[in-house]
Amino acid sequence: MSQSLVERPEGFGVTDPQLPFEGKTTKDRIGQLRAFQQEIAKVYKSGDQPRHREMTQNAYRQLRDTWARAVEEVLFRQVVLRFRKGVETQRLREVVVEDVDYTLIDNGMTKCSNYSHDRASVAGVAVPDPAELLEDINTLDDWRKAIEQRSQEVRKKREA
Repeated sequence: MSQSLVERPEGFGVTDPQLPFEGKTTKDRIGQLRAFQQEIAKVYKSGDQPRHREMTQNAYRQLRDTWARAVEEVLFRQVVLRFRKGVETQRLREVVVEDVDYTLIDNGMTKCSNYSHDRASVAGVAVPDPAELLEDINTLDDWRKAIEQRSQEVRKKREA
């Protein structure tokens, strides 16, 4: 069971049963993003557009970070991870990168960047509604599941 230390009103070093977003796996981040999307949907329904914009921009920042994490963890099967000293070349037996992967990652990262950076506010770009945000989260999750399946199949094939 993982825990983290956080700062709270009662002081520094308070234990929290949850890992911070940055410490979570791709799958766990997606779960957290889905929960966040539900909060955003409530704010959207209430008509609080400034809060909706702020929360949606934060969600797209996190979604972009999750795409980046998924490249390391899911697509490249943890062969290379940030801040890890070694490269686990044996994990390459599960790695296949197809053109469709490039396209989905590029599209996902580009869309997230459009809404997560300051230029969206400056340019007056309307942020997506909660339903579109959920579609974007689901696109990442569907891709993640497909890569997991494909990686297992290619590992079995290469080990045979």
